[in-house]
Amino acid sequence: MPCPRPLPLLSPLYQPPCFPSAQQIQVEAEEEQITNKLIKRLNELKSEKEALAMQIEQEEEYISNKLQAKLDALARDKIVMENALEAEQEFIVNRLTRQLSEAKAENSALEGKIARLSRSNSATVSREDGMDARAGGVGLGDMQEEDVEDPAVTAAARVAAERAAAADVAAAVAAAAAAAEAAARATSGRGVGGGAAGGAPTS
Repeated sequence: MPCPRPLPLLSPLYQPPCFPSAQQIQVEAEEEQITNKLIKRLNELKSEKEALAMQIEQEEEYISNKLQAKLDALARDKIVMENALEAEQEFIVNRLTRQLSEAKAENSALEGKIARLSRSNSATVSREDGMDARAGGVGLGDMQEEDVEDPAVTAAARVAAERAAAADVAAAVAAAAAAAEAAARATSGRGVGGGAAGGAPTS
């Protein structure tokens, strides 16, 4: 119901009371109800947003801790593998060095033995030649000389074989050292590559 118009006979300052109609009261009540619903819905969305942000933060922290644990485990495994490889390399080098030293010692001993045999054979040949010259038996002297030279030839062959074995041991030492160095480099490369792959997860 609209407000009544003022009477012309009354004072112009007088305003009759204006009462809201039932329809206007209903409209205002509906507007207030809609406003309250919107405010309530906004508060619910705000609470859901905060809860979702907290959940995402917790999941990110869990994933980060898990990846960090994996990286730490990989680093420990790398250190263990490097220590084991270093110990194995040292063991191989020490063993090959010991074998080379033993071969050199045997070679030196054989050379000394050959030298002694050569001197002994030379003295024996000279003595036999003198005896053959005095006796006049050339054929017998040749046979004795051939019999005396046989041990020297055998010893020389043994020395040659020992020298070849020493050379093979030296070559084996060099090859083992090169292989150990290559394996160490390959292990270090795999450790770095693994750490880089583990540090880039998919969300």
